Amino acid sequence: MVRWLVIATLGCGGQRAPDPAAPSRVVTPTDAAAATAPKPLDQDLDRLAERVFALYQALAAALAEAGEDCTAAAVKLGELAARFEDVAVANRKVEKDGRGDALRAALGRFQPQMMETGGKIIQSPAVAHCSKEVGFTRAFARVVSGPE
Repeated sequence: MVRWLVIATLGCGGQRAPDPAAPSRVVTPTDAAAATAPKPLDQDLDRLAERVFALYQALAAALAEAGEDCTAAAVKLGELAARFEDVAVANRKVEKDGRGDALRAALGRFQPQMMETGGKIIQSPAVAHCSKEVGFTRAFARVVSGPE
């Protein structure tokens, strides 16, 4: 009998049977997903800063690509607004919660690149040529502010 128990134990990888008196914790798929799910963007300021910088880069590229074509620029801005809506929503939450300084600190590591990219945005032909176009300014506002 003892020999059979030793063989059965070794056959199971040497694992011991659980102690029926010990409390057990069953991990459900929901628990596992929650443990690996990222924090909301407004609660992860480093990730939000990365997304803000990515938005700046994408905005500069879209405006450069559009040139002086205000319609093309507005379409590209609409695409960016959809792609980066999470950034605008998270920014609003951070500002509303009074954590704007903390976000600015997280953005500090991107400061030189953001200044350069911001210059490209402001000096783009699309901004110079389309800033009085209603469709362009609305699309630009959606990129920056998110959905109304």
